[in-house]
Amino acid sequence: MIKDDEQDEVAATQAAEAWKADAAPGIKKPERDDSALWDPVIRAPEVRAPEAEELPVARVVKMDMPPKQDEDPAIPIARLVPAILPLLQDGSINAALAIEEDWREGGGSEDLGGASALVRGQWPLVRELLGVATELPVPVVQAFAEGISTGEASTARPALQAFRKTDASAANAANGLLAVRAKRLYDATGGSLYTAPPARPDYYANYVPPPSISKSSGLSSWRLVSIGAVVISGILRIASQSHSSYDYDYHPIDIPNLPPMPAYDPSLYNTNLDTYTPPAMTLPPAPLPMQRDAERSLLLDEIILETQNITTYGLVPEDHQDKVDVFMGDALDDVCARMRISFVKVEKLKPIDDAEKAASAKEQLTAIRQRLDVVCPKKKK
Repeated sequence: MIKDDEQDEVAATQAAEAWKADAAPGIKKPERDDSALWDPVIRAPEVRAPEAEELPVARVVKMDMPPKQDEDPAIPIARLVPAILPLLQDGSINAALAIEEDWREGGGSEDLGGASALVRGQWPLVRELLGVATELPVPVVQAFAEGISTGEASTARPALQAFRKTDASAANAANGLLAVRAKRLYDATGGSLYTAPPARPDYYANYVPPPSISKSSGLSSWRLVSIGAVVISGILRIASQSHSSYDYDYHPIDIPNLPPMPAYDPSLYNTNLDTYTPPAMTLPPAPLPMQRDAERSLLLDEIILETQNITTYGLVPEDHQDKVDVFMGDALDDVCARMRISFVKVEKLKPIDDAEKAASAKEQLTAIRQRLDVVCPKKKK
């Protein structure tokens, strides 16, 4: 072991002297034998790891790509209308509405440029029909679609009339819907879907309203006119009950351009009527039976007429006539509270001495009482 260390030391000395000779010119540097020497100062050649293979690097290559194409545009109106009308004619309303919905979601435009005159006239009607198709009976939709396809919507009227005959109620409902929401289609029907309601009976065709009586006090001019009308009405009723005709004093009137009147021939007439004189009116006609379902105004007029008969024919003592006049005024004023009080006073009057007139007065008062209880009923407590 010691011998080996000495040899190493000698070798190291020789090597150091050889390297120093590099500074002396003209001296050749001996070659170094690295196989026999190991100098810790001198480093072994650096060992490099094998080089990794170069990986491919992504490169951006500019290529001529085709321009991005837009989505398919919506079909024009000129193709939409012929696609929808056959579906409506077949009654496929949902399918027609689906096509229109897809067309609108795809940006469909209602531009009619390039469309034919037929399509220009059809599209407003088709648009209205689609708007109400789900609310119309299917036969009505089919009839309209058939008429629109011919270019004249009014040609649907025969089919619409046939539907009205089968279901008048549904036809009237469709007519009202079209009148509000589809004016063009409504005009095209020409009333084909409408059924007029039955005429209502005119219950009041011959009704004549009674004259209105304003409320006031005192015997004013209008009250005198009312009393006169009642008196005349009573006289006419008496005349109608006593006889059927009168012999009036006739005076012919000469009228130009007319032939003369024929001469009077007594043989042509009943001679007994020539000497007829109407009986003296001493008693009023008997009151008519009261109608329970009569209107209040009619019953009030009958009360006034019967009260006037009492005054006209003197059915009460003359010194008590003022009480009858008070009741007449209350009746004309139509004041129930006063009428009930004043009529009680008339009922309590002493009968007249004439038995016939006293009996007639009782009939008139009884008739007035019956009507007064209906016209002015007593309030229930």
